[in-house]
Amino acid sequence: MGRQKGESGGRSKFRPSSSSLAASLLPSGSAAAVGFGGYVGSSRLDTSLSTEEASAFLDMDSEMAVHLKRLARKDPTTKLKALQSLSVLFKQKSGKDLVLIIPQWAFEYKRLLLDYNREVRRATHETMNNLVVAVGRDLAPHLKSLMGPWWFSQFDPVSEVSLAAKQSLQAAFPAQEKRLDALILCTTEVFMYLEENLKLTPQSMSDRAAALDELEDMHQQDQSRESGWMRLAVSSEATRVGSGE
Repeated sequence: MGRQKGESGGRSKFRPSSSSLAASLLPSGSAAAVGFGGYVGSSRLDTSLSTEEASAFLDMDSEMAVHLKRLARKDPTTKLKALQSLSVLFKQKSGKDLVLIIPQWAFEYKRLLLDYNREVRRATHETMNNLVVAVGRDLAPHLKSLMGPWWFSQFDPVSEVSLAAKQSLQAAFPAQEKRLDALILCTTEVFMYLEENLKLTPQSMSDRAAALDELEDMHQQDQSRESGWMRLAVSSEATRVGSGE
């Protein structure tokens, strides 16, 4: 039998997309977002881009592209200088220009949060803070790919890094309720990130060029972040049950 007229199939046309929901949580900023490209874990996704989107990607500001490329360098001094330069540019450029670099930034962002150097991790969050302030709701299409590492970074064992992570999240979602809504929206991706990172070993960390002791430090820091979040989750659930909610 055929479907009756008006009967919905699959997702209802009246149900907002995840990008729309994400955008509703973010403060209003730039105009409509450009949703192209994507990253999962520490690997690029090979997605098909429309001609218009591909052209926009190629139009990325050359100066920002150079600094983004420098983030992949091994030495922390180069990374810090690149992050400082990007922070300045993020304050100067329009949201329309900055939205073009979000996919590449998201890829580098995840790698930098695993860096053994605490100053690199702290500066990464400060740069993220400047980016989210500039792009506003244009961050929405990329929120799910960012939320896992972004959220867990609040539990970095170094207090300065943890604070910088919290401040960047607060810049994107000023109200605590909005931050929790964003976490709920990205629950699947957050747990995928958690599972992926719990399986990491020092040898499988992203920066394979690093010395073994650096890799071990990176691995220990990463495990500490996940453990901190799980302790908080268990404590929160115990409190909720104890209060009879």
